[in-house]
Amino acid sequence: MYNALMQWRLEFDGSCWPNPNGKAGYGFILYQNGKEVVKEHGLVGNGKGMSNNVAEHYALLQGLVSFQHKHPNLHELKYDSLEIFGDSKLVIEQISGRWRVHMTKAYSEVAYRVLAKLAELKGLGLKVKAYWVSRDKNQCCDDLSKMI
Repeated sequence: MYNALMQWRLEFDGSCWPNPNGKAGYGFILYQNGKEVVKEHGLVGNGKGMSNNVAEHYALLQGLVSFQHKHPNLHELKYDSLEIFGDSKLVIEQISGRWRVHMTKAYSEVAYRVLAKLAELKGLGLKVKAYWVSRDKNQCCDDLSKMI
């Protein structure tokens, strides 16, 4: 039986150059009890429809999916906590429920996928807190997002 508290930390960032309609990348790092377990980066897309906001949301989505794959027992999430850190005020405020997602924005489709994934994980009992950090405190993920 699992029944042990695991503390998870997810740091994420996205970038697009030029913004908008440029080459968009993502990066994230996932930690379990202070130990790095996943560091990932990749291409979101290139051209029309790409933006910093799309890339930021996508980075968080990929981090959440990775968390789900790395967790030893999703039925025991009620014992765990996940702290999310990003330098996108938009993403942090939206996932915290303080700002809404505008349906007409280019990022709305991926933002709704992020919200759905978070609702799924919270529904299983995961305790989630999100924190905005300044760009200089998120340099590693910023660097990852630009490795495209």
